[in-house]
Amino acid sequence: MKRLPRHVFLFCLITSLILWVWVTPSGQASANGGTVTAYGWNAYGGDTGLAEGPVSIEIPSGELRLIKSVADDTFDFMSGGDFVEEAWYTISYSDGNSCLYTIDCLTGEYTLIGSTGVGMLTGFTYDRATQTAYVASSTELYTIDLDTAQVTLVGTIAPGIIIGIAADAAGHLYGLNIFDDCLYRIDKTTGQGTAVGNTGLDLNYAQDIAFDRDNDILYGALYVNGVGGGLYQINVDNGSVTKLADYDEEIDALAIPYTVVKYSVTLSSSPYAGGTVTGGGEYGKFATVTVSAAANEGYEFVNWTEDGVEVSTDPDYTFTAEKDRNLVANFKLSAVPVSGVSLNWSALSLSVDGTFQLRATVAPEEATNKNVRWSSSDESVATVNEDGLVTAVGPGRALVTVTTEDGHFTAGCTITVTAAPGSDSGLEADTSKLKNELPRTSTSPALFISLGAVLTAGGLVLLRKKR
Repeated sequence: MKRLPRHVFLFCLITSLILWVWVTPSGQASANGGTVTAYGWNAYGGDTGLAEGPVSIEIPSGELRLIKSVADDTFDFMSGGDFVEEAWYTISYSDGNSCLYTIDCLTGEYTLIGSTGVGMLTGFTYDRATQTAYVASSTELYTIDLDTAQVTLVGTIAPGIIIGIAADAAGHLYGLNIFDDCLYRIDKTTGQGTAVGNTGLDLNYAQDIAFDRDNDILYGALYVNGVGGGLYQINVDNGSVTKLADYDEEIDALAIPYTVVKYSVTLSSSPYAGGTVTGGGEYGKFATVTVSAAANEGYEFVNWTEDGVEVSTDPDYTFTAEKDRNLVANFKLSAVPVSGVSLNWSALSLSVDGTFQLRATVAPEEATNKNVRWSSSDESVATVNEDGLVTAVGPGRALVTVTTEDGHFTAGCTITVTAAPGSDSGLEADTSKLKNELPRTSTSPALFISLGAVLTAGGLVLLRKKR
């Protein structure tokens, strides 16, 4: 058995790999032999006899198959189309009032959603990243409501004729201008288009572009003057094209299905009574998601966390759906301010070394911060500790004050301190009422103390506090 020379074997291997892998003009590779079924609208039949109406298009072969003939219908044709998740949406071309439709890919039956009020719309596409649908006229970009068909002007794309628009999976928007045969990138905020590059073709008549979002490839069902129709792959970096297949027809409303990836956004509140959350559910890949948290009465929003990690401190948290999310909205009890403070006594008398427990009541009962500070106006008379226990130090009068930490509300108690019973401390004799001569007795002097009076053998001595 003969063997191939090593260099011949390597040549065959490399050739096989090249045949198996098809490198696209945009620098991406896709498996050779794999096909994608796209959909479009045959605007003009050409010489093959294919009737006007919805068709399927095999990529990359360009094989066309009629789904339903609509030759007898009243409108001109569908000029733009795209898939919105699993539904094929199209826009009709009309001089006075283009309309929005959905089309059944199996039967070709189409359903009117509504009229736009704008004539001669040429393109339709759906931005999955922002869940926004767009339509285009020859020069203008609009958003369109998929429920009502109402359009809102975004801005001017460029002079010429924008014949088709397409959005990739990440939401980048492109348009094809058959006036200068260039591919444009379109700013979705302003509508302004910037030329990417020239296709190198003399484009004319009905045609459209669409993204294969699963493989990030831009295709064009283009029509070239003097050549006819054909399926092309378009390089989004420079606008150059590669022809994949020829056909005679003018294919419009090109739409390529994509894998609908859904991500789950699960929401919860902590604590449960702290507040409510909205915005959870299933979202398509790259969809813009906004979840919201609203605190219940008596609570405040703190943050959003996922697996215990903070992801946002904004109650309205916006992110792009790229995976399943399990988000927790965290709340805390709201701070209840103090409105006042009171004491169980407003005035009291103590003997020296006596003690008394003052108690402060902070209002309202549900106040968050009930901390208080105690103070005495004269600690030589009375002291007070951090718990409100008053100790009498010396005769006199002092004001004990309690102050709230929140709001600095105050209440006071007047403390009067007297000498301890039986103590002569601070007392002096008042002899003003004694006579100059006291009577004499033959007995020893008798001393009697009662109620601040001293009775002696010679008379009565009244006692009084020092002033």
